[in-house]
Amino acid sequence: MKKERKDTGLIGAAGVYETLARLSQRGWVATMTPGNTPGVDILAYKTYKGRFLVRQIEVKTCNKSQPTNSAFWGKSIHWQMHKKHEKALPNVWYCFVNFNEEFDVQTGNPLPKGSYPHTSVYLASAKQVAKFVKESHPKWLKNPASKKEHKDTDMRRFCLGFKGEKYSVKSTLMAAKCRDRWELLDKEDKS
Repeated sequence: MKKERKDTGLIGAAGVYETLARLSQRGWVATMTPGNTPGVDILAYKTYKGRFLVRQIEVKTCNKSQPTNSAFWGKSIHWQMHKKHEKALPNVWYCFVNFNEEFDVQTGNPLPKGSYPHTSVYLASAKQVAKFVKESHPKWLKNPASKKEHKDTDMRRFCLGFKGEKYSVKSTLMAAKCRDRWELLDKEDKS
């Protein structure tokens, strides 16, 4: 029996709606941008401590129940990125949504039997994402762990790691330190 393949466009849209709902719960007035708006899926604003905050948010979505483990990337959860993400845009934040998550955010180990899958949103600044994407790609291209040479394309990867693991890319952020960190959006942008 063939496994049903989910439409990636629908999963992406679900990630945007999940992010919109969570922003609204936290007092942000948020709206989806028109389709094909470069680099921005959501515009959000709110008044915070007498300041008017505006945030541009790009949403990346995946549907992974468990982290992957590879010689180069280590034990991680990842999202597909593009070469353009190597450049940090000011005032841009990323929300990395993962549906169907069945692992401990600290260790990446499977949840106990009988646990229900949940949806997590991980936040990172454009500066953090650009640093990882720019640092990791050339290292991945030269990675000797692969039996064949990697082909250079415009595709990239952003990974979040887990406590107690070792990573080839020094700028790997820990999943537990990014999950539901909505308060980061309240900070002044220093890009």
